[in-house]
Amino acid sequence: MHRLVGELFSRLEGSPTSGCFLNSGSPRSRKMEDDPAVDPPRHPVYGYQCEPAADTSARSGGEDYKSAEEGEEFEIIEERAPSPVTSPPPMPEPKLEAPFTPKPTMANAERLQNGGKTIQRIPERQKTMVVSPAKSPSITAVQDIFAKAKKDSNFEEAERAVISLMTSNERLVASAMAAKVEQLQAKYDQSKSDVLCLDHLVDNLRQGIVRAGKGVQPLHTDNASSLKYDQLKVEHQQLQNELKQLYDTYQNSFPYIDQLKSLIKDLKEQNEDWKKSHEVLNADIAAVGEKYQHLLVHSQDKLNDANDHVRKVEERAERDRLALATKQTAIDSLRGQLDAKVKENQELQDICNALMEKLNQQEDDGQSEMGSI
Repeated sequence: MHRLVGELFSRLEGSPTSGCFLNSGSPRSRKMEDDPAVDPPRHPVYGYQCEPAADTSARSGGEDYKSAEEGEEFEIIEERAPSPVTSPPPMPEPKLEAPFTPKPTMANAERLQNGGKTIQRIPERQKTMVVSPAKSPSITAVQDIFAKAKKDSNFEEAERAVISLMTSNERLVASAMAAKVEQLQAKYDQSKSDVLCLDHLVDNLRQGIVRAGKGVQPLHTDNASSLKYDQLKVEHQQLQNELKQLYDTYQNSFPYIDQLKSLIKDLKEQNEDWKKSHEVLNADIAAVGEKYQHLLVHSQDKLNDANDHVRKVEERAERDRLALATKQTAIDSLRGQLDAKVKENQELQDICNALMEKLNQQEDDGQSEMGSI
């Protein structure tokens, strides 16, 4: 009987009491004091009794433990679970005492023993975002944004759109993880109530052992305790599997984050190249504009000089035209005078001709008279 009770207590004490990396802290094992009335605080998720949270920094040497929301990575390391004690040494008196677990340090990676598996924290990656490892439509959306940005050459707007999309996806994944945590919390509460029932059954078993030692009929609770323990163990294994799936989802999201980061990095580099080329083009445009301004001023001066010359030529032409008009008037006047003179000469010529004829006639008459005489 003592051996059976010792085996049961050993199995109870050797049950995994691991924590969840999503709850901002690592699980702690406790060592029960001699005074059973003192009840140390319990873990906020798994409910096992642990040391107060205020001593965490003192135990870890002043180092800060970061949760998965701050970007922790964890690595699943397969190890062989310790086999339960099947033949404990005979004990004069069954004594319930939890095994002592050494306090974790930050020098070595934090290790959490979970049913044959160790979760090791790798603090290289920080400030990361949780994204679903499945083929998310956000990848297609990001590719569409990049294609549109490449087409429109508006990389700043594309960067803002990608950041907004990543933020919305992070919120969705965070809400999904919060719902999962709430579900695990509900299962934990149920497991906690089952543990309380199991504690009650263990107390009954202890009373039965005491009564058996005193010759009193013991309570038949061995079978019920074993069934309850097996049920709790199965539920605990299910919770561990769900936790592992959640961790795998979290771990597999990093390649997609790296892909998005590489795309954003390429986009930023392309944007920097476009900015440099834009600055060069702006400098060329400024130089061409300055040259154009000089040419414009020079052409304006030439045009003004040409306008002045044309105006002067027009004024000179106007003066010449007036002079020509005056000369033409004088010519017309002289031509009239010439015509008058020509007419006067013609009249004088006619008079002269008449006088000459008359003179000739008189001479002829005189000669005829002389001849008759």
